[in-house]
This record gives sequence, C-alpha cells and structure tokens, in this order.
Amino acid sequence: MRICFLANVNSKTCQNWISYFLSENKRTQYEVHIISLYPPVGNIQLEGAQLHVVSLFDQRGHSVQDLISATTGSGNSIGKAWAQAKVRGFQLAGQLATRWWSQVRVLTLRRRVCKVLQEVQPDLVHALRLFQEGEMAGLSDWRPLIISVWGQDLTIEARLSPLHGWLARNALSQADAVTADNKRDLELAFEWGRRLGTTGELFLSSGGIRSEIFYPGEPDQTLLQQFVLDTNSLVILSPRGLRPGYIRLSTLFEAIPKVARVYPQVRFVQLEIPNQAIAESYGLAPASMPFIRLLRRASQDVLAELMRGSTLMVSPAIKDGTPNSFFECMACGVVPIVPNITPYPEWIKHGQNGMFFDPYDAEDLARVIIQAIDSPLFLERAREMNLELVSKWAARDSAMARAEALYRSVLCHGKIE
Repeated sequence: MRICFLANVNSKTCQNWISYFLSENKRTQYEVHIISLYPPVGNIQLEGAQLHVVSLFDQRGHSVQDLISATTGSGNSIGKAWAQAKVRGFQLAGQLATRWWSQVRVLTLRRRVCKVLQEVQPDLVHALRLFQEGEMAGLSDWRPLIISVWGQDLTIEARLSPLHGWLARNALSQADAVTADNKRDLELAFEWGRRLGTTGELFLSSGGIRSEIFYPGEPDQTLLQQFVLDTNSLVILSPRGLRPGYIRLSTLFEAIPKVARVYPQVRFVQLEIPNQAIAESYGLAPASMPFIRLLRRASQDVLAELMRGSTLMVSPAIKDGTPNSFFECMACGVVPIVPNITPYPEWIKHGQNGMFFDPYDAEDLARVIIQAIDSPLFLERAREMNLELVSKWAARDSAMARAEALYRSVLCHGKIE
C-alpha cells in the first residue's frame, strides 16, 4: 500500500505515527511518502520514507536523510536564535501573524501539493492534522482521504477566521474517515462538515504509547540528581509549557508556595520554559524558585525517567484535547490532576483515577494537590486503574493495528458503513 501522509515532519506526534509504518516488519507492506510544509530540523528518525517539502523555496522530493543534512547548518541556528529571543510580549503577536500566514500558506501551496500527489499516485492520503495539512488535503480532491483531528483544531484553529472555518468544513466534507483523540472532537467534526456515514475512530494522536519507553518502575536516580531532585523529593510534573490562550501557568505558579508550606519537600518540574525571567512573567514568584525546576525541553527517554520519578502531573488548561503527555504520565504511574473540562471526564473519574480542579483558582489547585498527596491509598488505586486504561485504549501496538484495519477498509470501500 502506498500511503502519503500530509504532516509536519518535525512534529514528534506525527513522527510516532508514521514510524510504525517504517518499522522493520512493515516496510515490505507499505511505501511511505510524507508531504511537509516545513523542512526537517535536526535528526528526524523516519528512515525509509520519501519526504516532499512543499514550500515557496523547494518543490523537490528527497529522502529524509538528505533534507536533514541540508537543514542542520547556519540557517537552522538563526531559527533557534530567534526562538530563544522570544519573550512573552511578542508571543501573542507572533502567534497571530503565524495563524494569519497559515491560511495564506494553504491557499498558496495547494497546487504544489496536488502536483506531488499526482506524481506519487498514493493509494491513500492521511492528513495527520486538520489544521493546515487537512485543509490542504481537502482542496486536493484526492480520495480516499483520512483526516485526523487533534489539539485545538476545532476548538481554536478553525475559528481563527471565516476562511479557516470554510477550509475546515470543506476538508471534513471530503474525508472518507475522521480520527480524533476524544469523543468531543468526533462530534464537533460532524458539526463542522463531516458527512453522515463517514466513519469516526478514536486514536491517540501519536498512535499510542510506546511501552518500551513509558512504563512504571523506579526512575534513574542519577538522572534525577542532575535536576537537583533526590529520593526525598516529592515531584510534581507540569509537562504543558508556553501555550498562551489555553494553558494558565499563572494558576500553577500561584499554587506552588501554598503546597510548599504544607510539603516543603515538594519539587515542581515545569517543561518548555527556558528560564526564570519567562516564568516570572507568567506569575512565578522568586520565592518559589527553590520549589521548581525549569526545563526548556527533554528527550522522550529523559521525560520518561522524570515521569517515573513523579507522583502527580498537573495540566492547568482552560481548553484542551487529549495531550500525549497525559497518557504518557499515566503509563509511568503518575496520577493526573487536571481541569474538569472536556475531554478529561472521558478518561478521569474524580477521586478514583485522578482529580479535577478549577484552572482559574490557585487555591483550589493547591487544595487538590495536597488532598492527593495526603491519600496514599487513592494514589495506589489510581495508578492501577490508569495502567489498565492505558493498556486497553492507548497501547501503541493494538492502536496501530486498528489503524491498519481502518486503512484497509477505507481503501477497499471508501468508507466503513
């Protein structure tokens, strides 16, 4: 089967999904092509795929390795320097400009995407995200087509402008199947244009949790010590970083001293925030610095060790999909403390396998964290329930076997009746 993925090749989520079809026991069954609106940055582990970067500057097809070599020079360092130079005051303006440009990109590059599809002649096209890639796939008129909805595709991105709204509706109306990581987004897909009778399937956006990386057990203490975390630390992980508009880091930061007064051994680990100055701009008090560790980024292996060393994970979201980090944490035995917003009630029963809090109320968050720490029987029961949930719904091998079945059905019948 010749599959063409429309995907951001730099997205770890997309890489995880695509890599399944490039594994040793699948290579003879699938010919994989990737159309990406962005050139690869760094070392992309997708050996065997044919990558087509579609931009104003490069229309050629390449192996993944060729393009990696072309993007690891000085030009990439300029991009990194710009990213490091961002401060909070410019982030919102930058996001607005990026989102405005995204619709221009879709309209400008659609003919080049169509040209690649004509050259490749795939048996199946799968847009791994509705925003941009799915919108562009909808304009290509290529069938059969599968579109994945995740993140803020329908709750934020499709509402950015009337044009994005039209593009989203058009794409969903063209799809032979739609996948999403929660029931809410499948229902929204119907409202936004998904045809009656078109199949809808639930998948974690990454394709599932890799059990060889994310599993419960004792953490690597040597690694934890690198982050000034010892065996006496009570670690609470916050894996959601700078996402203005739907992650309220100020709620978390205001809760830290309240928790530390009761449990002075607590250590919060905040990902995706590079330095104290940025954290303080989001409400972190300097007096709270002894109780928090800031990490710009972490590899999957390091992240998994941090998760195994953590007791709780916190996500102060006011809007959300089903983040991969949510299931990754549960796979490592971390108990989630999450807001009582859709889609979390699909997975969490308050007081059983996690706890809810008001994402606008730091007092409530602190109270819930302390309540969870005070309840070792709850923590143990929650871990057991969540490991069962991960095994049943989010295990990668079983989830991707369902994905293969979906591909075969759509290819043979156009859609599942």
